[in-house]
Amino acid sequence: MRFVVRLGTMRNRTGVRGDEVVRVLSDSARTRARVLRGAAVVEGDTPLPRLAADRHIPVIALDGNVTQLVESRTAGSLQVQARVEFTVRHEQTLRGTLSGAATTIGSGPAFSEQERRQLQDDAIDGAVQSALRGAEQGLIVAAR
Repeated sequence: MRFVVRLGTMRNRTGVRGDEVVRVLSDSARTRARVLRGAAVVEGDTPLPRLAADRHIPVIALDGNVTQLVESRTAGSLQVQARVEFTVRHEQTLRGTLSGAATTIGSGPAFSEQERRQLQDDAIDGAVQSALRGAEQGLIVAAR
């Protein structure tokens, strides 16, 4: 373990679907952060960050925001664009941001509410993946 990632506050800045978007962002951030090499992932105030501090392992806090969730229709398909941003903090000091974006496309003349939500969820997950892809080195640098 080279560093600990503490997932912090997740927010929906879009006004679309309220708390459900926050849940999707949180779940996706947790899943995607777990594949970061050398990282242990925790949420909230758990004993692991204290243990990491005792062993001089840096703890990086990630707070996330869904900043855009936009739907558009083109040529019989539904397109959903999502953008996310994570602030990176080490010892309460802002060290940077990680941003990502993704677009999902569904085809067909009509979409159920469940299908629309799935496209939105997939776009958010893709944006989180985009933001955290290859982030290990940047997080290690931020921990210094």
